[in-house]
Amino acid sequence: IMFDYRWRKVLPLVLVCLILLFAIHVLHNASIIQKFTAKIQKGTFTISSTRSDSSRKSLTPTWPYSGPFLNSTPSEAFVTFSNNNPKYLALLTKVLDTVHLFSTRPIIAYGVDVDLDLDTVRYPRLIKRRLSQKDCGPSIYFCKIYAIVQSQVDYGIYIEADTLVNWNVDILFDVLHRWPYPLPLAPRHPDDPKNYLNY
Repeated sequence: IMFDYRWRKVLPLVLVCLILLFAIHVLHNASIIQKFTAKIQKGTFTISSTRSDSSRKSLTPTWPYSGPFLNSTPSEAFVTFSNNNPKYLALLTKVLDTVHLFSTRPIIAYGVDVDLDLDTVRYPRLIKRRLSQKDCGPSIYFCKIYAIVQSQVDYGIYIEADTLVNWNVDILFDVLHRWPYPLPLAPRHPDDPKNYLNY
């Protein structure tokens, strides 16, 4: 009997707190939606179809410059590479999809001993290049360093062919400008920190 009495007093307070949390959540998301709709109205974002089905639309950032990037060297870009392994080539298209969906920066994709057969109409910010494994070193993993150096970008972010980017990825480029560092930064390997000895 005592439990029921206390619960009847606490339950309205719990409900009021939940309603307040829900209202805060709705207001926060409404401000995000208003920012995106303002960008759409300004033309910063465009509605484009990622498939032939016109019912599936997505917001994709547009690159502020026009013209092909095919032989250019941008100041800022993502850098990646893939060999002719069909699994990695399929993953590379997913990387390109996410970069074109969530970023405004170009991506330089190196084909290791292969010309990448990627559609530059579908991926207008793609810069295709080729490198040779014999120039990299004894392991394909050395091609990462080679691709980073050969890209000649001032500010670059290396991403693996099996990595996907998400919303606000361009903030990383802002961090590079605010915290300039003359050498490449890389995450620590979660396993053996001396795994380079195997190469």
